[in-house]
Amino acid sequence: MSGYFSKLPVELRSEVADNLDTKALACLARVSTIFQPVAERRLYRTVDITSSKNAYCHALMLLETNRKHPNIGEYIKTLKISHLREESGKTQEPVRTVKQEAHLSAGAILEELLPCLSRLELLEVAADVLLVCGMKTQRPLAERLPSQLKHLHVEEHSAPVKDEDLLRQLLADYIKTKPTALELISVTSNAGYQRNYDMALEEICTRSGVKIMFECRYQPEPARDAWGYD
Repeated sequence: MSGYFSKLPVELRSEVADNLDTKALACLARVSTIFQPVAERRLYRTVDITSSKNAYCHALMLLETNRKHPNIGEYIKTLKISHLREESGKTQEPVRTVKQEAHLSAGAILEELLPCLSRLELLEVAADVLLVCGMKTQRPLAERLPSQLKHLHVEEHSAPVKDEDLLRQLLADYIKTKPTALELISVTSNAGYQRNYDMALEEICTRSGVKIMFECRYQPEPARDAWGYD
């Protein structure tokens, strides 16, 4: 049977993989050496580690997977990262081993992982993650963004990020360098505070030929009278 599948053109194997869900793709990658490359390419095309409870563990597992199989990093075109806070509770066994060996902080994870993602086009990241510093360089992530990015999406949550002015200055510096591939920076905010620097960023983007989009999702609570009625 494997001999029959080996005669299938790569295009047909890819079409089969494109019609499978994540669970089926993972099974296919494990049981078929013929389909493994196309299944993994589809499986890792978009990596979403935005789970508020498990993002740190998922990031560690992704790093360990890339260490064992460096080709995985070449498959990732979209990476979504939320807050990478180390959990104080129980840790999954595969992650515990990595953690004990390397004692990796969130900054160290990103410092090692991002340079391996040579085809990354879209990075969707929580605003405070951009301020995380690496252990070796001691530079924030916003200064070490991949040069091949086409789209950087920043999520600002309900509370203003620490060193908010620094974040905007780092983004402005990144835009000014104008990486060849960069086309769009988008910012989505749930915060209700004023951002006077948005106009300045927009002006820098216009001069650099980069499109910038802001979306505010903040919904103020309806006013109530002194007696607590609407």
